[in-house]
Amino acid sequence: MDKDIAFLLEQWARWCYVERGVQLGLPHQTPFRRLLGSTVPSACISDPLAQAIDQAVAEVCQRNEKIGRVLVPYFLQGRTTVQIAKKQGVSRPTVSKRLALGVSMVGEILER
Repeated sequence: MDKDIAFLLEQWARWCYVERGVQLGLPHQTPFRRLLGSTVPSACISDPLAQAIDQAVAEVCQRNEKIGRVLVPYFLQGRTTVQIAKKQGVSRPTVSKRLALGVSMVGEILER
């Protein structure tokens, strides 16, 4: 797995959480939650880069659903490969391969 792209995907996940806010089904409490602050560190990528990564991930998910079903839970939801494997009924090595492939696909899209 390309560590630079994986790092960017981790930062993208933070950006999604911090910048967009996580909707917990309680929109009337959102302003109060912002006053409390976030326990997630701020992302260290720019908005344009985060948006490019967002589009790349969406493209990967459209191209290959199986890879998307690994990439999104791993980075956005913080699931482990074991958790993803158990939920999807596949082996952990299969999840790891799909994850590595998804990261490389995102990297290829970003290099265009």
